[in-house]
Amino acid sequence: MAFDFDFKIWSEPEWLHDAGTGSISVFNADISLSLSLTKGEVGQLEVSYWDEKIHTRDYEVILDGETELSKAAQQMMTSFKVFFEEELTLLLANRLTTTAKKVLEGKVMTKIDKTE
Repeated sequence: MAFDFDFKIWSEPEWLHDAGTGSISVFNADISLSLSLTKGEVGQLEVSYWDEKIHTRDYEVILDGETELSKAAQQMMTSFKVFFEEELTLLLANRLTTTAKKVLEGKVMTKIDKTE
């Protein structure tokens, strides 16, 4: 996975200023997620998750700015790998759950259509 972005760093009063582009890359990640399928109140399929984990073995942050401030920010962001993993885990868990629900609903509806 890769995240590309533009950035701007500043302070008030303006002691610090930098701007440029950046990227965060994640390689060789393990993702695990447990899904639970239940019948909702109206008979709808509900999908929930628990025990979500991600482990990134290769994580790289690159900031290309106008000053050395971007290099300091790059080092700081690299140090926040655990925080980044936690946020990425939540994002992926939500997305994977939504995708799993759509696929399972499609399979269930296909099965119902064939039996009717």
